[in-house]
Amino acid sequence: MSKDFRWQAIRDAQMQHGVLGLRNFNLLKKLGCGDIGTAYLSELIGQNCLFAIKVMDNEFLAQRKKMPRAQTEREIFAIKVMVVADGDGGEFC
Repeated sequence: MSKDFRWQAIRDAQMQHGVLGLRNFNLLKKLGCGDIGTAYLSELIGQNCLFAIKVMDNEFLAQRKKMPRAQTEREIFAIKVMVVADGDGGEFC
């Protein structure tokens, strides 16, 4: 993992709350939206750290038959985060 303070904030919040979810973030500003979700600038509650998060409605995705696309996006994101986290001075994307 990177030594970035944001990674430490994520780890601290996970230790305190377990699995993080939407309830752990304050949504500050809508950054954009697409056909499978909406991106927000958000703050991790209690950590004073900003993140971009994407919110997806699983029920909506299932009705629109977009679940495979959403899963592919999650897999790509997981690879990107792993690559970024392994690099020196990486950022949480």
